[in-house]
Amino acid sequence: MTLSTRQRAFQLAAARAAGRGGAAAQRREAEALARPQPSGLDRVDPSWYVAPPRSKRPDAATHLARAAYGQLVPMDDAGAGVLSSRAPDEIERVLCALGRRRVALAFVAAPRAGLAQLCARLGEPHATQLVDEVRALKGVAQPEAIKAAQRALFRSGESIEAGRALFFRVGAAWLAPALARDGDELMRAAQRLPRALGQLLLDEADALSSDGERAAALSLLANGALSTL
Repeated sequence: MTLSTRQRAFQLAAARAAGRGGAAAQRREAEALARPQPSGLDRVDPSWYVAPPRSKRPDAATHLARAAYGQLVPMDDAGAGVLSSRAPDEIERVLCALGRRRVALAFVAAPRAGLAQLCARLGEPHATQLVDEVRALKGVAQPEAIKAAQRALFRSGESIEAGRALFFRVGAAWLAPALARDGDELMRAAQRLPRALGQLLLDEADALSSDGERAAALSLLANGALSTL
């Protein structure tokens, strides 16, 4: 499991307190964590920060920058993951496609009346897309995947969200717990989106999820096995 920036900071502090770790490694880590402005700031949606005012005093400028950008993580290309390396609109489409897949899985074995009621609430084109996905999954979806999707939707409760909002939330709840175990990838992906959407993704980091569910979400993401129409 890759450590996040915050986790690395805790480990660095612990190592210092215990007198362990090479001085050079600790120095490099401290320098990275102390940068007032994260690398790749141009890849962060502007809604995540307010640019600090200018100051002629270097110490004041550093303090203002840290206050403005301290909650952000680096966005350099070297650390880009499968999701955060994508364009913001593609990230949103992928999460919606994941959510649509999970909703479809939950309704593969459900009565037609239940699917019809949901489609009436979703509206078009989301209703047609969902029906097409349910049809494509019939006969090929694994029973465990169907049961996991049904449990996930049951936990999320009833929703009157429009199609895109519902699919995004369900997709985020499926993928976020897996990305949360991959260092800063969850935060990096969230920072690519407008803050309101990115926060929805972050809020699902602690959603109940099994190892199998997390692995399935990551597999779909990595293999590009999703229609993002």
